[in-house]
Amino acid sequence: MGITRACLFFLFADYSVRSYNTGGLLICLERRYMKERWFVIVCLSALLAVLNGCEGTHQAPKGNDKIADTNTFPEFLAGRWTGLNGEIGGYWQADFTPEGRISRYVDIWNEILKENQTTDFNMPGGPSHITAGNFYVNYKPSTRMLSMTAELKDIHLMYDQEFVVDANSTDYFNGPVSEDGNTWTAERIEIFNFSDQPQDPNDISPETVIFKKVQPQAAVADSNEKH
Repeated sequence: MGITRACLFFLFADYSVRSYNTGGLLICLERRYMKERWFVIVCLSALLAVLNGCEGTHQAPKGNDKIADTNTFPEFLAGRWTGLNGEIGGYWQADFTPEGRISRYVDIWNEILKENQTTDFNMPGGPSHITAGNFYVNYKPSTRMLSMTAELKDIHLMYDQEFVVDANSTDYFNGPVSEDGNTWTAERIEIFNFSDQPQDPNDISPETVIFKKVQPQAAVADSNEKH
């Protein structure tokens, strides 16, 4: 039995206050047993993604590109968006530029990440890092559907000398933007692969993340300060 991403999040949160919750970890382990319907959901999502890619004349993006049914990224989407999930206390943040790119992404690990760059930080066990891959954003004005993909191609977390996590992951967010342009209700699906244990399709559980626009223009952070 492996350890789910949710378990690592709880441990990471505990590390920030120098406290580990063994009981919480045991509860998280039970999340390994997900119903098979999530496998169907993921398959359908992948099929829809392929079909959507065939709708326009754009070619597949080569990192941090937008694919939209117009050539202009809406001005009202540019800015900093912060997302929360009350069930697990998850926190995400993304800066969309006026050109429709992601200049900055904060994952559940609460580290500032930039496309194809490595962010270094310390944990109780020693130096750790996360290397981001490509970031994508896609908006369809006809349906007000906004989607975002963030690839983390190298995750190295030193919880302690005997508990080291090496993995990679991809976050998918997709959902409608409110009429006033200030709320994005996204369904999040994550594919999280440990170095020695690929993601089990039956262990994928979509969750709702509600993003709020907190700044009118995207601010580019040049440091790794926490948020």
